[in-house]
Amino acid sequence: MSDIPSGWPCAGLPTTPPSVLDLEAQPTADDLLPQILALTPRGAAWGTDEVGDGRGASPVQRSVWRALASWVADHLGLDFTAATQTFPTAISYTLPDWERELGLPDPCFSGSGGTPARLAAVRARFGAVGGQSPAYYVCLAASIGYAITITEFRPFQFGRSSFGGPRGQFMKASARHAWRVKVTGRRVTRFQFGKSSFGHDAFLAIQRAEDLECILQRLKPEHTTLIFDYSGA
Repeated sequence: MSDIPSGWPCAGLPTTPPSVLDLEAQPTADDLLPQILALTPRGAAWGTDEVGDGRGASPVQRSVWRALASWVADHLGLDFTAATQTFPTAISYTLPDWERELGLPDPCFSGSGGTPARLAAVRARFGAVGGQSPAYYVCLAASIGYAITITEFRPFQFGRSSFGGPRGQFMKASARHAWRVKVTGRRVTRFQFGKSSFGHDAFLAIQRAEDLECILQRLKPEHTTLIFDYSGA
């Protein structure tokens, strides 16, 4: 099977973090200045404007409140960025913390590919909620950047299969416990500004599927034999 349900593989999460943006997520000083001016003291020392929009304030005092608005805006932006780190799809500076929490780096990942590969490993481990169906393994492969299809074999059985029909092929009975994993595309990782590092992460990397093979071999049912097929990849 090859169809992947909508949503982030294996966990039903979206491919991008849910939007929690509002006016105070990444504000500017000018955005916050009217709110702050509405709370400023009144009187001759501060200006005579009782409306609170700041137009009656002296230039010096207005500059003071604008500097305070800039400081508040910076902190609100930092708080919002910190909040987004709870989403595996939005990880940036908390990547080492996520890796420690999930027991990474994983022996199945070589470490090549830089930051994008590390992010993929975190998302794969987070999304690997468990399963035994071919659909689960297709989703698991997609979570680390691979497109695959899985074929299950059905040996010919007298009384159930038909000659020349699609319901069985002549093969050993043990073949029913084998899966063919066809890799239809290689994983491509790209340099991402804000996440990747110059001199460490490649601008473009095309990788073979050693990590995919390692993960599937580790998580497959014990009695299952995997056959990896790269033809046409």
